[in-house]
Amino acid sequence: MNDDIVKRIRNFNRYYTAWLEVMNKEYLKTDFSWTESRVIFEIHICPGINATELCEHLNTDKSYISRILMKFEKHGLLTRELILGSKGLKKYG
Repeated sequence: MNDDIVKRIRNFNRYYTAWLEVMNKEYLKTDFSWTESRVIFEIHICPGINATELCEHLNTDKSYISRILMKFEKHGLLTRELILGSKGLKKYG
């Protein structure tokens, strides 16, 4: 599937899930926010993804993603690995 189609489908889904309030915490039965849940899902479907790629996939602010990743790492929900020769990029899984 081409990237433009995937992006359009994701935008459609985000708009309507927000509009319908489908992703509220009571519905998800989780303490994670909608964005935190999306980050976990992206890491699950894209093992080895890095923070920059997460920001691009989720169209989300880099500092917000960074705080979420630090929170998850602190709670043992993910591990990160330094990618040698890539100016300190880290991948998550």
